[in-house]
Amino acid sequence: MKSSVEISQQIADKERELKEALNTKYIIETEKLNISKDIIVLYGKKKEIELILLKSDHNCREIGIDIKLLTKEFWSTKNEGL
Repeated sequence: MKSSVEISQQIADKERELKEALNTKYIIETEKLNISKDIIVLYGKKKEIELILLKSDHNCREIGIDIKLLTKEFWSTKNEGL
């Protein structure tokens, strides 16, 4: 049979273990929240980049159309002997 001093020491040991486990849990939860925050920030940046890419794609198509129109005008003018 254990003495009250031994049991008291075991209680103190378990309380220290619990304190360490709770501290570890807090650190992990904080890291999880930080990662969630980073994901939200990155998602916002992704949306910004997608919008810039759409504008760039539109600009490229517009320039391509301009080139086709200018090429058509060039050959029309050249065929007329101007």
